[in-house]
Amino acid sequence: MKKVTVIILLTYSICGFAIKWEKITEDYDGNPIYIDLDSIEKKESRVYYSNLIDFLKTKQKSYSVVSKFKVDCGEEQMSWLSTTFYSQPMGKGEITLKSTVKQIRLPQTDAIARAELLFVCR
Repeated sequence: MKKVTVIILLTYSICGFAIKWEKITEDYDGNPIYIDLDSIEKKESRVYYSNLIDFLKTKQKSYSVVSKFKVDCGEEQMSWLSTTFYSQPMGKGEITLKSTVKQIRLPQTDAIARAELLFVCR
């Protein structure tokens, strides 16, 4: 009985951290950009989410990068919160670099930021 309970608890805890990436566009170099549907969290007019860029060619010894953002859908403003680079595609492998960004992206002038904003705010 204890084994069954442990297996059930492990299954639910693993599924609780599942990531569901959906491709929404490509960057200017042709690298696919994904949004983690499981990370989208809405609080009034603000939306928090993660995106992933899977590099076609390695950058800084990394094959992918996951960034976190805060978007104000009413004001159409984006705050870039953090970035984590990974040694394997799709945000897997070892972390090669991690930083707090705290930068504003302008979805009015950046087509990629605009695509992300429209996707998470709908």
